Amino acid sequence: MNRILVTAALCALWMPPALRAQQPPPFWLETGGALIGGALGFGAVALAHDPGNCELECQLREAGFALSMGWVGGAAGAWLAGRAFDTRPSALGALVGSLAGVMAAVGTAHLLSEEANVSTTALVVVPVASVHALLTAAGSRLHSRWRGSH
Repeated sequence: MNRILVTAALCALWMPPALRAQQPPPFWLETGGALIGGALGFGAVALAHDPGNCELECQLREAGFALSMGWVGGAAGAWLAGRAFDTRPSALGALVGSLAGVMAAVGTAHLLSEEANVSTTALVVVPVASVHALLTAAGSRLHSRWRGSH
């Protein structure tokens, strides 16, 4: 993991100034916002979780709350990042995309942890968060483009 961070930092430092000055495409800006917003939403529930004092009903309630917070957090993050960088984001598209992203993230988590027997949490969290963020940004950009063509 440290090698990846060092490589990313070196690439950013050696990037030509003209390329560094360019704004990334709106899709990637909104994906970053959705990634941060979704992580804050899911993370808030994970921090409040009390594993020793929870039966099945409590676990299902916490899972539902985590998914709801991730859904809203991802959509809000994509929309706020889009507004901050003036990409004309779509709140409705981000909400729909984030909902699809949460559902796909649950499927991805199941696929990795149950079917592929991946036991390392980091190897599950990164793809799950990425799938959620990508679909959230895709929903925002698609609705924004559709809205602009009408």
